[in-house]
Amino acid sequence: MQTRRTMLMATAGLILGTTVKRAWAKRVAPPEVKPVEMDGVIYSAHHGRGDDGKAFVASIEGKPKDGKAQAWRKEIYRIVYNQNLEKDVQEKFITKLTASPNDGKLLIDAERGRQFTLDVKTLEVVEVKPSR
Repeated sequence: MQTRRTMLMATAGLILGTTVKRAWAKRVAPPEVKPVEMDGVIYSAHHGRGDDGKAFVASIEGKPKDGKAQAWRKEIYRIVYNQNLEKDVQEKFITKLTASPNDGKLLIDAERGRQFTLDVKTLEVVEVKPSR
């Protein structure tokens, strides 16, 4: 009887320990954002830490489909890290790209409901819907 009770307690401890560990785990990887094509250019989302490591940067890369012109990258937004918080909980990723060829803009959705437009001719970025 004592052996069975010990086994049950050990099993319960193991289950509880793995559940608590998952609760403290870092966030999952961001969803893959499908590139979009507009007017012969393929646009894709990129994320990473800025050059100094003190900020998270979300950007869009434009790569001509024919490969004749050089690719470019435009910063969409930057989040300066609060050093008192874990970096991964502060990072907000781009979640979706939508081409709008009629007005020459790329609609960019990000986490927390943020939305931006990128004018692909002038490279002007406008935040159309701030974070909620």
